Amino acid sequence: MARPEYKLRLKAWRTHGFLKSREPFSNKDREKLHGFSNVELAAAARNNDHCEQGRKAAADRLLAMGGQISDADIIVPGFVKTTKLPKLKKVFFGMKRAIRLWAGWMMLVSIICAFGAIIYSVEHEDTALQQAKEVGLITAEEFYNADRDLTDEEFEAARALDSMRIDAFQSQNSLRDYLLIKAETTPAGQKMMWGERVGYAAITVLTISTLVWFVFVVFRGQPARILLLRKFNDKKVSKSLSHVISSHITPFGHTTTLSDKFFKKSAWSWLLDIIPRHWALIPITPVWMIIRLFFRQFNRAKWGPVWVGSARNYRCLAKRLRDRIPLNFIVSCSSNKEAFMVRTHDNWWQEVIKMIMNSSDVIVVDLSNVTAGTEWELERLDATQMWKRSVFIAHEDTREKALASIHAYEWRKDVQLFTYDRVGELGQDAKTQFREAMLTRIGQTAETYVKT
Repeated sequence: MARPEYKLRLKAWRTHGFLKSREPFSNKDREKLHGFSNVELAAAARNNDHCEQGRKAAADRLLAMGGQISDADIIVPGFVKTTKLPKLKKVFFGMKRAIRLWAGWMMLVSIICAFGAIIYSVEHEDTALQQAKEVGLITAEEFYNADRDLTDEEFEAARALDSMRIDAFQSQNSLRDYLLIKAETTPAGQKMMWGERVGYAAITVLTISTLVWFVFVVFRGQPARILLLRKFNDKKVSKSLSHVISSHITPFGHTTTLSDKFFKKSAWSWLLDIIPRHWALIPITPVWMIIRLFFRQFNRAKWGPVWVGSARNYRCLAKRLRDRIPLNFIVSCSSNKEAFMVRTHDNWWQEVIKMIMNSSDVIVVDLSNVTAGTEWELERLDATQMWKRSVFIAHEDTREKALASIHAYEWRKDVQLFTYDRVGELGQDAKTQFREAMLTRIGQTAETYVKT
């Protein structure tokens, strides 16, 4: 679907006061519907903010105009523009991903080296001062009174040496800092200086690698939109599945999880979201949480965990699915590498599921625990032909039950079930096949967008 049509349909999902009223629906109100387009009529008939009479009047007018209720379906355009398999592999597993991974590892290594070098340097400070006293570089009186503050004359003399040991503010320095400058020529002082140089070099590498990681993560160009359908609060499966998500699904892009009337998330799971998941996010996460909490008071679908309970929330969710850079940032902060989980009011969950299914590049269905919700989703995938863009997974202990759940459908022979073990690992051959299946689905979906 072309982007202008997406915007047109999105705009149509507005709540109209005369359709929202619970008073008897008048002929004058029906006349107002004559100015509506088919898209607006379809959206009005499906908008759960409208009263039952208003929705029926809009549906009747739509039928008279020869329109269909599906005219208001919202398909949020994706970010993936590449359709060929070889190019898709480069998009998701090429140089840019290698840079993200290497930058992350360099950050970890450099911060360890920086701490190690600082500890090494500090360990040689006392020895350096002792050696400096023995060779006459500093006096015994200076050595034993090293903790006192610098005098004005000593501070000016220290600043003249242009050493990084001396702070610009006199109150931040002690005589020890000045004496350590004099002790740099001693054997222990040389080791102390070597540790400092390594530490500064590690900090420089840390700064550069953090910047590179942040740029390549937050400004990622073509992340796929992935819908993960699963059963919540199954401890045996959740731990394994979290590894599947982080290792095998997240490399493709943004993973969205639905929370409909069948599913509930732990009431305490939000605590994990305030813990920085990467070194680069430690100074950013607290500020981001405060900003998000403030703006969430005005829009519960755009900031923080998604809640859809009105047409406005519904539109905001669709817009949020198009916010590539904020979603990239959210994924990098997420405790389980999911972009977000969508919670809805009972009146809106079917519309939300329909929109996200239609807008996803690929749908990953976990069949480890088949519930009433899972069965409904399979029926929906069957009815809408969305099984063609789906990849099915299950815990290896539930393989037979998972296969039985899709056995009733004619397309059972056209899909493959991938199983993972208790630590969330796929078999070596399964890893390659799973990646190929994901790339194929994403490519097919992107091709439909290009054609339309």
